[in-house]
Amino acid sequence: DGPEFDGHLVDWNELLLRLNMYRKEEEYALKIKKL
Repeated sequence: DGPEFDGHLVDWNELLLRLNMYRKEEEYALKIKKL
């Protein structure tokens, strides 16, 4: 369970941009840790 919020008020484009900000660093970390 989490907080209740109105999903219609979420700026989904902004959320996706934020989630992708560190994608390269995350991929690198997974690569060196061999996960």
